[in-house]
Amino acid sequence: MPRPRIHRTKAERCAANRAKSARHYAKNKADILARRRDIRAQGENVTQPSEASPATTECNRNPSLPTQNSLAVASHDVHILETIDLAQRTSRKLTSFINNSPPAFANSIYMKYIKLYETGTNDITVIETPLEQLLRWQRRLDMCAEAISLECGVGKELCSVSAPRKTAGIAIEHLQELLCDAMSDPKAMQAAYKRKRYDFQFL
Repeated sequence: MPRPRIHRTKAERCAANRAKSARHYAKNKADILARRRDIRAQGENVTQPSEASPATTECNRNPSLPTQNSLAVASHDVHILETIDLAQRTSRKLTSFINNSPPAFANSIYMKYIKLYETGTNDITVIETPLEQLLRWQRRLDMCAEAISLECGVGKELCSVSAPRKTAGIAIEHLQELLCDAMSDPKAMQAAYKRKRYDFQFL
């Protein structure tokens, strides 16, 4: 006696295929991501079959094969995970760069600049170089936050990006203030520091 049909319509079969593919991806997510990373490292391109391709026709006949929708869902999830991973790596670099303290970092940059200035060298690149690096990381975190908010909404994923963005913003404000004073009047800058007029001296 043949087995009774579970899914009688094409829509039911497609829905079952998608559910099965989603379960498979959730179970083997780590392996799938590792394979994708290896493929990217080797410079290979993964192409998806077109709608009229034999692979798609075979997929429709065989429910055990992943559908294009399931592949798209998996690809979408991979993209979000990669974005979150990029944000986390950028956050770690940022934290290490400023030693987890924007005020202390700004103070160290000021001391480096003044040490050179007192030798007769007004080298503002001491401030500009770290400022440019912080701005690059901030732009990257902004892009990650935008992508995460569009796909995941407000949640722990977005919160994990918000804190380093705020830290980067504080450090950037301190360095921009120093750079402005260094470009206009370094002596006035020294006087302001002695009077503790800079925000980073109180944090």
